[in-house]
Amino acid sequence: MASKPLSLRPHPRQPPTLDPTIPPSSKNRAGRVQITQTTISAIQAGFYLHPTLQTRIPIPPITSTVFHSETASLRSASTYDTRYETRIHILPLTTLAATSLLIKALNPRSTTTNNDDESNNNDDDHGDPAKSVTLLSFASATKPGGGYLTGASAQEETIARSSNLAVSSLEKEEGVKFHILCKRSEDKRGGYYTDSVVWSGGVSVLREDSGEWLERVQRVGVVTAAAVNAGLVRRREREKAGWKQGEKKGEVKKEEEKSQEEKSQEETKDAKEKYKNKSMKEKKEKGKGKGKTREKVEFIFDPEVEQRIATGMKKRMTRILEVCLHHDARNLVLGSFGTGVFRNNVEMVARTWMELLGPDGEFEGNFQRIAFGVLDDETVELWEGFAKDAGIVVEELQG
Repeated sequence: MASKPLSLRPHPRQPPTLDPTIPPSSKNRAGRVQITQTTISAIQAGFYLHPTLQTRIPIPPITSTVFHSETASLRSASTYDTRYETRIHILPLTTLAATSLLIKALNPRSTTTNNDDESNNNDDDHGDPAKSVTLLSFASATKPGGGYLTGASAQEETIARSSNLAVSSLEKEEGVKFHILCKRSEDKRGGYYTDSVVWSGGVSVLREDSGEWLERVQRVGVVTAAAVNAGLVRRREREKAGWKQGEKKGEVKKEEEKSQEEKSQEETKDAKEKYKNKSMKEKKEKGKGKGKTREKVEFIFDPEVEQRIATGMKKRMTRILEVCLHHDARNLVLGSFGTGVFRNNVEMVARTWMELLGPDGEFEGNFQRIAFGVLDDETVELWEGFAKDAGIVVEELQG
């Protein structure tokens, strides 16, 4: 019996609310669902009413959506003539907040709203490569926009809830191709998914992270890519090898059921400890019984498996930067790609970005400015250390 072709069903949606004004709180799931619905309503209407300005703000449509398959040929970084002294910024901010700050820095004269002109599309010079900004969306491998319709709050969901990216781009034909491919590749490749990338041009960002409406629509490019699902890769490797002696399935299950936030915090903490004490020695076994626990940890984080994950991530990140160059995107907002629920090592991700972009890196001089949004001051310090190791001078960013 022939199998049915794989398809992505549209997300179930509540009837749109026709009052896209003051949003509810983004601090709880129910509030985020309501914010999403009012965003969808505004996109369908083509505008939103700013509650403070009492002004109708038009929402320009997305200009393009392009699916770049992993086999599509793209120019290598070395073939581009335009060269820059790339300015690197590492910020304790979310992706959207870092994007807003970079836009202001590049467009210092475009931060006010023309309240009397409803036709003003608030472009922020998004057509000028020297002044436009492109951000990286950390994609779910299965759903356009991840769980934004049900109130999830990770990076991709916040972007989807705050813009027309998911509704007007990822849920259309070119965007759906990407998620279908990810689903199909999971059976063959496990958590490595695909190096395919979606480019969305002229995306309209309507909200701040909090859900507040922006006084000006911010036009940005968005690159959507799925990181290697390191957690899934490790689990599949365990299943291939069989359970190690002394390892309890219950303990592994408990570890895998930890929340995304806990996992991300643990990965960041581990990276900080490694960086602060590079010469850290392995802990000695403190007894026969505890030796099995140590054996379990070494088995889960097998060096060969970690190297394959790192190789896969470097290839993925290289592809992301190639797509950005292809679309003349020279000012980027990147971040700790895949270190949340996908459980990639924070240190590995940070070092890979710096090695690709720093002196003697493959993309040295290809970009004008790059801002990394990494959420908190401690993590900024960690990333600045990795940048220094790569010979990169980090600059402050003031909008």
